[in-house]
Amino acid sequence: MKRLKNPRIDQQAPEEYREKPQRNSYQEDRILVPPEEDKLVQVFTAYKSVAKKVKPVSGTFPEAARVRRTIPEDPLATVPKLSPHPPKFAPSQHLTQERLDSLEINKNGFLSEEEQRLFEQVVKNNEKTLAFEETDRGTLKDSYFSPYIMPVVPHEPWELKNIPIPPGIRDKVIAILKEKLSAGVYEPSQSSYRSRWFCVLKKNGKLRLVHDLQPLNKISIVLTHQRRDGADGAGRKFRKRDILPR
Repeated sequence: MKRLKNPRIDQQAPEEYREKPQRNSYQEDRILVPPEEDKLVQVFTAYKSVAKKVKPVSGTFPEAARVRRTIPEDPLATVPKLSPHPPKFAPSQHLTQERLDSLEINKNGFLSEEEQRLFEQVVKNNEKTLAFEETDRGTLKDSYFSPYIMPVVPHEPWELKNIPIPPGIRDKVIAILKEKLSAGVYEPSQSSYRSRWFCVLKKNGKLRLVHDLQPLNKISIVLTHQRRDGADGAGRKFRKRDILPR
């Protein structure tokens, strides 16, 4: 009887007539997908090994750069009281019904009707903390946290050439930049530094600006309470049998 040339064509043939696949570097990789799963899955991610990561440098952290944390007043003193019988949600100019529905508060029906109304009341009382647009975002008050100062070691300014923006998304990128300028996230600058930045596609199809801060990380002084190895070195120090309870 003739032996089968491809064992994947007829898996019902006896074991002695199946051709065993050869082990080589060009062996094909196959992914088994259950029959009921017919959805197309896309993964947008990037992986960088630990050896290629740029980390801050060790140095004396200046005392003037330490963040001062103060609480000038009791934050719980101004918290609005909740009603034992919360009313039905009333939309406002900031928290509209459409935006409330986008939060999917009781998507799985876990809360009762009264609990859902109570949760909606809490959200309504703190609606200014929700940022639905770029202009809704704010910054921490200086009375609570001092402005952050990033200490660096002596270095020369860098001027890196930016990655060209594709013409097809140029108008969208310009709109994002104008939006961030109006929101105060970006500010006009005359600095002698120029770093790279680029765009990535988010899950919802919108664009996100990503800044390459590797040159800045290379000259920044690491905080004294941070471990240099940290989580990056945990995988090299521990094995599965070491972290499982005995």
